[in-house]
Amino acid sequence: MATTGDLLASSTGRCFPESLQLPALGTPELQALRDDLARKIEEGSSRRGATEKTTGASADLKLTTNRAVTYASSGSARTDLFFKYKGSDPLAISSSDQINQLLQQAWQEDPLDTLKLIAHLRDVRDGKGEQKLFHDCVAWMREQHPLTLIANLREVVEVGYWKDLLEMAVSMCVSPAELKERAQQALDRKLEVATKKYEATRKKNKQKPRASEAWRDIPELKQMRKKSFRKYLRSLKTEEEKEAAKAERAKQTAKKHQLISDFVASRKKNKKAGNAGNAIKKITEDDVFRLLHLTVAVLFSEQIQKDLASLKAGKPSDVSLAAKWAPTPGRSHDKDTLMAASIAELLFPARQHQAEGEPYQAYVARIKSLYHKQVLVPLRKCLDVPEVCMSANAWNEVKYARVASVCMRNNKGHFEKHDQERFTKYLQDVKAGKKKIASGALKPHQLVSEAMRHTGLLEVQDFLEADEVEEYTNRSTSLGLETMELQWTSYVNNLKASGCLSNALAVCDVSGSMSGQPMEVAIALSMLVAEVTAPPFNETVCTFSAQPQLHTIKGETLVQKVNELQRMDWGMNTDLNAVFTLILQRALASNILPEQMIETLFVFSDMQFDEATAGGNAYGVYPAPGAVVGHGAGHGMQHTAKETNFKVAQVQFEEHGYKLPKVVFWNLDGDAGDTAVPVTHREEGTALVSGFSGQLLKLFMAGASALDKFNPFVIMKEAISAEKYNGWKVVD
Repeated sequence: MATTGDLLASSTGRCFPESLQLPALGTPELQALRDDLARKIEEGSSRRGATEKTTGASADLKLTTNRAVTYASSGSARTDLFFKYKGSDPLAISSSDQINQLLQQAWQEDPLDTLKLIAHLRDVRDGKGEQKLFHDCVAWMREQHPLTLIANLREVVEVGYWKDLLEMAVSMCVSPAELKERAQQALDRKLEVATKKYEATRKKNKQKPRASEAWRDIPELKQMRKKSFRKYLRSLKTEEEKEAAKAERAKQTAKKHQLISDFVASRKKNKKAGNAGNAIKKITEDDVFRLLHLTVAVLFSEQIQKDLASLKAGKPSDVSLAAKWAPTPGRSHDKDTLMAASIAELLFPARQHQAEGEPYQAYVARIKSLYHKQVLVPLRKCLDVPEVCMSANAWNEVKYARVASVCMRNNKGHFEKHDQERFTKYLQDVKAGKKKIASGALKPHQLVSEAMRHTGLLEVQDFLEADEVEEYTNRSTSLGLETMELQWTSYVNNLKASGCLSNALAVCDVSGSMSGQPMEVAIALSMLVAEVTAPPFNETVCTFSAQPQLHTIKGETLVQKVNELQRMDWGMNTDLNAVFTLILQRALASNILPEQMIETLFVFSDMQFDEATAGGNAYGVYPAPGAVVGHGAGHGMQHTAKETNFKVAQVQFEEHGYKLPKVVFWNLDGDAGDTAVPVTHREEGTALVSGFSGQLLKLFMAGASALDKFNPFVIMKEAISAEKYNGWKVVD
């Protein structure tokens, strides 16, 4: 077999060397190639043998960090997968052992359910909308069930987007450490932009050199900089000497520019060669990557062919977003995977487009240009992709009604800066109901976090000067703030279109263990529940502390409501039974009839509840003698365990003739491996949910309310019962 270097030298700009050129799209030869790769992968899996069985999920008792009795597992691996994993830091390399173990346990319980749970994890419109964690699961599938992964690539687009397919290919060519470094660099660039906005005076001597200025460290250039040319010039006495010195200096300057040019070109060449080498090595040595690469290229090519036909037929509304996310030759995804050349060859096969006597590499270079000019450019123009207008500085051509939700949130400042008049008119039309603004792919806490910054509650004053605080405050009345408000309204209205919650109440945990993003999510989801709940419990939130309170959220705008919510009297602990007691006391004091009682309680928390104490029998509950309660695997201890918080509350309500409200435990814990599970998977009247997406509330607006049973396992099954998941299939 040829070496990577040989392949790289002989296949510039494409993925397959000439000996592995692709058959034409739709031909039996192409299908035979894919079938042959699948057979090799299946044979390889058989030689490795069956995966070792893992121990199933066990609902052992444990203690929360606040010493409340809870469970280490729900007793169902699928329910645990649905409850424990909800999102992760994009910069973090996940604890793969924990994720892989739970995935393996869930797969042994039911492969198809587990596959659908992975799909639900990525589902932007009706699921958790988690990209990072989804790709962690994809990495496990790639190792354990590669044919199943590849067989469902088309379905991935339906729950996510076309870019997910490219990210899968990238993750096989680029190491996790490098991916993390890239994410960190992207974050650093964003922080640098933000810092420049908020800090009026930056000391240049404290700034780190940009990556593009790394040439300054070239030794030859350092030597040149050491010469004080002007001082030397003044020391010369005759004009002839000065002219000769200037001529020499000009030569040095030319040499300097050439050194810089050579350095930059060399670095780009080495990086490109390294990326291309990784892809070529994978394509020639890794059958799984080769089949995945080929399948992704085929999916893009087939969809692009359909889109070109729709465009030619004068049906632009039928054009998909495939061309928007298709790899552009020479750009990031193509550099890592060399996918553009494969797509180009499928669209412009050699038997039709390679001229007689034309060298193969010349043919590949030419069709890549055709792919860009004749395919991507017209389709992207048809789609009115805003990034095209933005990069061309044609801001007056951006069609704001076609801008995606995330793009709108990220670029509203640019729209205001470069196209204020048109952008203002667009927002006015949205406010008047004449136009729409996208919001579906956003997470509620992203908007709430922005509102918190506008109210000053994230303590931005700590890093701003007095005049900068005034400037920052003035931006609260800008178009950016109005855009945020309109996107929140759009999100709420879209959710209400799916129905409303009946007699529901949110319990919002902002205790010490919830600091950071979990607290923002708890506030955002609590506000969302208050917005979509029908009277009389709409606009009401319950605080979470030793002395919880019911609070009515006042205000017209998101900023006002967030400000109001933040001013409530919060405690630093999480006494769940105190919440149940408050609801019961209010019901008894107001003579609430059983049918008027709160039906559903949404508890947004990290599940680290306080101990249900009060003498151990204040609610008619006595210790379970001799129970063993642990703090996790390997840390069990003898403990006279009381009933769980939920069991205590059940007794409490039943004694007074009420049915305990259905309780939805919504996990926001950042440490999935140690997440406390408050109930088992068959506990009636409860649900176990996790995630940062408000779209999950749809589950309790329609399907769940009509179920004969209401328990964590049933709710999990209901979540993955949507028709969109019926196309997912298990192959290996």
